[in-house]
Amino acid sequence: GNLIQSGGDLKVNGGSLTVEGNYYIQKETKVEGSEPTYSASKGYLIMTNESDKVLVLGNFVMGANASSSGKLTNGVLEVKGDVTQKTYGNQSNFVTTGDFKLLLSGDEGQSVNFTNTSTSVSRIANLEITNESEAGVAIGSNHLCVTGTLTDNGNKVSGYVMPGTGIDITNNTF
Repeated sequence: GNLIQSGGDLKVNGGSLTVEGNYYIQKETKVEGSEPTYSASKGYLIMTNESDKVLVLGNFVMGANASSSGKLTNGVLEVKGDVTQKTYGNQSNFVTTGDFKLLLSGDEGQSVNFTNTSTSVSRIANLEITNESEAGVAIGSNHLCVTGTLTDNGNKVSGYVMPGTGIDITNNTF
């Protein structure tokens, strides 16, 4: 099922977590007869150990209303669906640094959409793409800032990446 984190800390602490649906770091509001709506979360995902592993079989949405600086510094967040960063009053709610890696491993087309991204706000430290689908990975209309390494493994990627140092890009145009 889905994991909706409307508040609190989810500290992986050297372990692993598999979400068999979507993982939303957002507050969900349900009104009978309507689709749920989402707003800012007061929750944090904390990944600071090398062995931290979160696997999301669906989509991942970062919608915290506070900075994640210092909370996403190590481990691997693997996502099979789309990745979205939404700004709810804080442009730094998806700051990853150090050895943290976002791994896009879907079997179908994936998209990455950040509302705000640069070296001073939300950004990805290290990005690896193992999605071998014909559609590949599409970076949304607002570029994605990657400050460490980007390894596409020769897979199809479209869009614009603002590169940091140590970027490894093959067979793609960003």
